[in-house]
Amino acid sequence: MSEQEDHDSEANGWPRGRFVSFMAAVESVNSYKNLVIAGLTVVIVVLGVLLVNAQNTVGSMAKHIPVMVIPGASSGLYSPGISPDNVKNLAIYLIKLPLDITPANVNQRYNEFQKFLSPDELMNFQSQKDGITESIKSHDESRIFVPENYKLQTLSHNQYKMTTYGHYHYFSGNLVLGDHKERITMVFTVAVSATPKNPYGVVIDSFNVAKEGQ
Repeated sequence: MSEQEDHDSEANGWPRGRFVSFMAAVESVNSYKNLVIAGLTVVIVVLGVLLVNAQNTVGSMAKHIPVMVIPGASSGLYSPGISPDNVKNLAIYLIKLPLDITPANVNQRYNEFQKFLSPDELMNFQSQKDGITESIKSHDESRIFVPENYKLQTLSHNQYKMTTYGHYHYFSGNLVLGDHKERITMVFTVAVSATPKNPYGVVIDSFNVAKEGQ
């Protein structure tokens, strides 16, 4: 820097030494900012690669996971895995299907339930269905079964018996109409192929509701 430039810098309050130090600090800050930007860029790229890999892995896993429709789902076919838990859960659903009813859902639940009945049980059920439905609607009556326990027995290959005890509550609005201790016994087979009409591949061979002790 010339003597004139030194003189101008000092005249402006910037001695040469201070000016040089300031410029060096600016360069240092710029270098640090560039380093940080470069580091962040690398991190973003790495995260992007990891995200893509994760998405590909999840997609691959999803393609190879067997889909099972849970009882009560609105569509699809159910292929029951023959394990105690699967059979028990399916039996619980079928037992409560015709028992937990209201004026609004009694027709829908009865229509679904009778799809799983054997011919003999279907005739027996249909002989009682209209009378129960009329009573439910005329008295604005709701019913719900609250089980206390379940017992699952294997009778033969793919045929089972479920027995449960509990309270069957009858009520209309806030008015309690009745509360009975009941025993429900159901014998069913799960070896039947699933169809759109019978999406769980189950046939109920017998279904009995009786007051406990009878």
